[in-house]
Amino acid sequence: MIHALWLAVKEEAGELDERRKNFATTCLPTSLGEVCRDVPRLIEAALFPFLPIKRILTDTMAPAAACYGILAFVTFYFAVTLLAMCPIEANLRFISAAWYMAFAAIVAYTRYRVRHHRQIKHGDVLTDMCIAVLFYPLALVQHEKELRAPDDFYGGSLDKESEEKEA
Repeated sequence: MIHALWLAVKEEAGELDERRKNFATTCLPTSLGEVCRDVPRLIEAALFPFLPIKRILTDTMAPAAACYGILAFVTFYFAVTLLAMCPIEANLRFISAAWYMAFAAIVAYTRYRVRHHRQIKHGDVLTDMCIAVLFYPLALVQHEKELRAPDDFYGGSLDKESEEKEA
């Protein structure tokens, strides 16, 4: 809540452009057809998240994309294993949560890379991390859709409208 207020104040003060470029796609599918198309990708992202992570980082030309994929594999499955073992020792769920946060940091990094690759000015690290922790399969599918979206998806209308207002 404080973060949203901070962004609103920055927009009102003129430090942030209210019409800055945002993601062209959404985390949640908006139609039934889109849901059906996304189901295989959502299942892959939920069960094997290291695969879309490696693809996304490779597409954004991130250095060591394969290493991040391996790191995501290790952190995710180690967290799942520890969570499965929590009936043995109750504190393992807290250790599992810490490993999951490490995995979520990798997902947040993929979102950061997509934002910078597509020159999206909307968003920040806090938003990226919240989305990664809460909705990592949806976020990974969104990142892949965003990278596949054509560069002219935005239509350039934002630049034309701002030029018209300045004139």
